[in-house]
Amino acid sequence: MERSLIDFLEMHVAEVEPLERQLAATRWQRICDASDSGPAQTAEAEASWAEIYANRRLYARLRSYEADGIGRMATTRRQIHLLRLRCSAQQIPPWLEERTAPILHRIASVVDGSWPKARGKSFGASSWEKTFASSSDLALREQLYRSREAALKPLVEDIQRLVGLRNRAARDLEYPSWSSLALDLDDIDATHCIGLAKDVLDATASSFAALKQEIDAEARTAWGVADGCAPTPWMLPDPDMARYPAMKPFRFEESLFSQPAPVLAQLLLSGLGLDISEILARGTLVKKDAPSPHTPFVALDRSGRLFEYVCEYGVDAASTRRLVHVVTRALHHVHLDPKLPFLLREAPHPACVDGLGRLLSELIYAPRFLTEQMGLKKASVTRALHLRQENRRRNRLLQLRSDAVALQFQYFVYQKPGSDLDALWRRMREVHLGLHLPDSWDHEGAWAATPELVLNPVAPARRLIASLFECGVAEGLRRAVGDDDISARKEVGDLLRERILRRGNSLPWVSLLEKASGMPLDPACCLRSLSPDGGPHRS
Repeated sequence: MERSLIDFLEMHVAEVEPLERQLAATRWQRICDASDSGPAQTAEAEASWAEIYANRRLYARLRSYEADGIGRMATTRRQIHLLRLRCSAQQIPPWLEERTAPILHRIASVVDGSWPKARGKSFGASSWEKTFASSSDLALREQLYRSREAALKPLVEDIQRLVGLRNRAARDLEYPSWSSLALDLDDIDATHCIGLAKDVLDATASSFAALKQEIDAEARTAWGVADGCAPTPWMLPDPDMARYPAMKPFRFEESLFSQPAPVLAQLLLSGLGLDISEILARGTLVKKDAPSPHTPFVALDRSGRLFEYVCEYGVDAASTRRLVHVVTRALHHVHLDPKLPFLLREAPHPACVDGLGRLLSELIYAPRFLTEQMGLKKASVTRALHLRQENRRRNRLLQLRSDAVALQFQYFVYQKPGSDLDALWRRMREVHLGLHLPDSWDHEGAWAATPELVLNPVAPARRLIASLFECGVAEGLRRAVGDDDISARKEVGDLLRERILRRGNSLPWVSLLEKASGMPLDPACCLRSLSPDGGPHRS
């Protein structure tokens, strides 16, 4: 049976490999706008691709193989699973897009035009954050908070209609809900992921309670709230408790990031034993005063060496982080094990790539890199790094809990759309985020003020996985090298190649994290660095 499965996979690869190359090439043409025929060619290639995987007989065959656990080798079963995901994506009925497109357009129009307004002025994302981080005008803060809810509450009816249509399509494909389908298509087990969100909330409960107590105490002092009374959300630095206010750049950062981003990235990664000179030479690097945050990347084939990307950069920390992220993606291709089957010769789950990119880019602030490789004096950076690390710990703690709550809530919306969502949203925010509104507050439809909760079920799951991957891999590397500071340690590069980069997409994200960290997936262990005593230089 194993031989017949391998023959089946080889025949399928022979059919799709030329099409994949064509599709990648035309996508890159479209990105570069190098050819007027690019969009037409891309549409043609995409239609041919969709036709292959829309085949109901192929879909049924793959589902049968996967359900029966056929395949002695793990790599064979993994290929069957990935092909089944491709087929599942093409089984979604055309009527769903036709009927949901107008709804999504209306929702997007409301969201795009719903920046909170106060005193005749609209507040965009940056001014919203700045107001809540620093404004001493309590009336303005409350007005902004109320304005956002008032603008987005009317979305409830459209969102519920969208949920109903999506769930109907999911049930036609034998999924319990659209949330389960969306997560499955992203190679995420829905039941496991929801359980993981609960584990994250449990693992961070004590650290969060201590932080929230501190934030509340500062708010009571600032606004004259009596002891024992909970501050309202608009009295807090972030009314959603999803982020902690960023610190102003430290003095040493000015000299650090005066170096061009490619130079910094090469210094950082070469210290880990990762040569990226070929990767930098392959890409299109453009220095700009106002660089774009978008870094398009296309793997032109599965050889590992043919890829293209564009990265604009300036003289700032964000540019260096962005370049390290895109280089991290390229590293997964450069170091692919050439013996892997064709279908597994690609980067792993996007959340894993993102998590590793975060880990590597954060090493720019590691003490050894700054002092030994960049030549900064230890006395000039030690206190600043301690303050920055504490600020980052707090920010990540809030982000993790916010994503865990979002993931649980959106799953509940799709699983039980007829339930009392207003009460659920209020209770989850009170219990898990410590957000309390006055008893007289109108809670009806308040959850619609965060429409991403329902529109994109995969987004919070990906962010949660990326954070766990970053923390888990960092913990595993620290244990392996016996040092909290893993920068400028060439053995780290060897460990990354062995544990992550050579594996391609041969493992689900959970298994890859366990291989990379050297321990079973345990949020309490992965997130140890988020406790106040987790260590001054932990990632």
